[in-house]
Amino acid sequence: MKCRKGKIIWMFHNLHPHQGENKYSKMIQNYLINNSDCIITHSKEAESFLLKRTNKPVIYKCHPIKKIDITESVETSSCDILIWGTIFPYKGIYEFISSPEIQQSNFKIHIIGVCYNHALEVLVREKCNENIIYENRRVDFNELYSKIRNSKYVLFPYIGDSVSSSGALIDTIILGGTSVGPNRGAFKDLAEENLCLTYKNQSELISILNGNIKVDVSRCNDFIEQNSWESFGAFINKTLNDL
Repeated sequence: MKCRKGKIIWMFHNLHPHQGENKYSKMIQNYLINNSDCIITHSKEAESFLLKRTNKPVIYKCHPIKKIDITESVETSSCDILIWGTIFPYKGIYEFISSPEIQQSNFKIHIIGVCYNHALEVLVREKCNENIIYENRRVDFNELYSKIRNSKYVLFPYIGDSVSSSGALIDTIILGGTSVGPNRGAFKDLAEENLCLTYKNQSELISILNGNIKVDVSRCNDFIEQNSWESFGAFINKTLNDL
């Protein structure tokens, strides 16, 4: 690519691999840092992380948005907390539902998403009770839209230091949900725009879940228009021309 005068733009999605770093992932990351003509991040935290490691252009740009068409209404039960998406250890679901505050609370929690890790699935199911329900299956956007509209909060209890951006967070905003996530990465960036809520520790999280704060729906509509894939394509085109 370099010999043919090609330009390399690296989309830097997460700070580290979710499964943990090793010598190969570090080698690949260092190679891309040194050989990319431009690096685009989806969080200011990732931008700061890279600016300490390279003199190459690093640009923060919010994760682009694809508008979701809802074709039918799906009946679904209401809940206080919805957790959706593929179940991975870094998402902190087991840690959240196993905490004493949650086990002893009256929060109605609905977890829905495929879990490919059998041991993790067993742990999650062990902590389910009359208030905590887990369904190991995919959910389409029609059903997800109804579930989000019938939930008080959509929670992302992510743990560890790998997470920078989240496509599921963007989808939740598009579908009109009030998202709650850790005060870092894209969650922190979007909380500054009043598009989601963030917490710094467990006590702050419990306080939010016991409250009744909602995001600014009108701000969400503007955000969706400003960060469409069409807008992102124009941004990439300009970035290439400016290199």
